[in-house]
Amino acid sequence: MSESTQNIVTQDLFDTLFRNTIVKPLLNTLPRNITPNFITSINIPVRVTLFLLSYLLSQHYFLTTWSIFAIFTISTLFISNEIIDDLDGMQARATGQYSKFGEIFDHVLDAFGVPILGVAVPMALHLSPMAVVAGLWGPTLIYHLQLSLYRRTGIFVEPQVSGARSACTGSITVIVIGLLNLIMGRYSTPMCVISTITEVILIIGCLQNIYFYAIQLWQDHNKHREIREPLYVDCAYFIVIAITYSVLFLNQYGFHSFQNTSSSEGLMITPLCFTIITTGYSTVVNGQEVQNIVLNKPRSYLADYLSISMIAMILGLFLFDQMNMVLDYTVNYFQTMTGILLISFQCVSLHKTFKQLSKNI
Repeated sequence: MSESTQNIVTQDLFDTLFRNTIVKPLLNTLPRNITPNFITSINIPVRVTLFLLSYLLSQHYFLTTWSIFAIFTISTLFISNEIIDDLDGMQARATGQYSKFGEIFDHVLDAFGVPILGVAVPMALHLSPMAVVAGLWGPTLIYHLQLSLYRRTGIFVEPQVSGARSACTGSITVIVIGLLNLIMGRYSTPMCVISTITEVILIIGCLQNIYFYAIQLWQDHNKHREIREPLYVDCAYFIVIAITYSVLFLNQYGFHSFQNTSSSEGLMITPLCFTIITTGYSTVVNGQEVQNIVLNKPRSYLADYLSISMIAMILGLFLFDQMNMVLDYTVNYFQTMTGILLISFQCVSLHKTFKQLSKNI
């Protein structure tokens, strides 16, 4: 965790290179009276803007000139996000402004930002719904496994493919493939091949990191079986929600376009709705886990109750759908509002945590 004094293991040397060559020179020019929390908060508009531009590109909202501007802006925001994400912790250590709330704030925003950052590339490049699922749930699940390993071992193990490498790769990919889409046409034969290769690389990268953390968790569980909770306590509900929503989403769309393949009536989850509900779920589940870890509290059952409620909601939607009741976009709006309410709930929880920690100072 970037502001933490805890033991951090860096897997990717590119991450160290990125910090030393890009972030540190910026740190040296930064006034020492700028707080790390202020730096962290800058990533809120950065991530929201990145997501909105990516979504609008996926909906062909812009004319060609504005599409080019949007592509380069998204690319810049990817790098800016990573710089800010590293800069806040480095500023905290350089100025001695480390705090528990700063650590919580930083990584609750990660819980909010990880799904957004993951889905931005597939959306901006008009990739298939399978790529949207991988980009959305892959990084979110990776972050969840990362936190689960941290709770069990006290060591924050960074992924094999670092945030810096992912940011730089995403930035370059958006420019190159985004411009080729405009020049050649997204569904021309060469672009279909290029997009398919991009999707495969994205999915393999997600699976690689998921496998890495799964092995780490399994090895720790076997080594400390007597004193560890079962692994399913950490991961089962999260994985069930990920699979369920992914199947629902993919059931509606073809694999090579965002053209709706379902009937005009029935269950409907748009890419925007899918992203917001996933972001809300991650913000609460991973955000609550961050708070509990930093404050040395036991694992909360709130995540389990939330997951059960969402599963019940999904089953209810299926029931209404099977009864041929007209749901259509009502379901989309309902789930979108649910995601927004979950994010709002975590904001209130974060505020309460801030007040609690301020009293203890």
